[in-house]
Amino acid sequence: MLTLAQPCSLEAEIKRSFIARAAQTETREEAMAFVASASEPKATHNCWAYKIGQDYRFSDDGEPGGTAAECLRVAGKLEVRPRVTALLTAPFSLTGAVYPVLNAHGAEKLEETYSETGLVLRISIEQAALEASRAALADATRGQATLAKDDVPSVEEKP
Repeated sequence: MLTLAQPCSLEAEIKRSFIARAAQTETREEAMAFVASASEPKATHNCWAYKIGQDYRFSDDGEPGGTAAECLRVAGKLEVRPRVTALLTAPFSLTGAVYPVLNAHGAEKLEETYSETGLVLRISIEQAALEASRAALADATRGQATLAKDDVPSVEEKP
């Protein structure tokens, strides 16, 4: 799945000049709020389009077909990589071995606490990297660190 890399603006000549704007949103409500904020009250036509997952809506508002989606077509895009949260536990003596493995696998530290036996980290990591991280941690700590998927979604996770 793809998402917009950054907000985008497009100026073009179709009959007359127009400006199109695009921004990343997560819900239909956010998309329609963006449409309202980006609309020009003095404009004869306010075209709009959005695509969130498989949900796609548009209005060419009397302009030639496809006008509304042109900005979406030319905007830079990024691949969406689902993230999960996980809990890592490791003895204090292995803390130095844990962080390089997490960094190498793109993990982000969400919370760091300490128990009687050692380090407890709540991390956000790409779902596809979870198993490789688990294996690398087992190698780096001789099986003394554990990494288990957490049931609490991270801020980066999207349903």
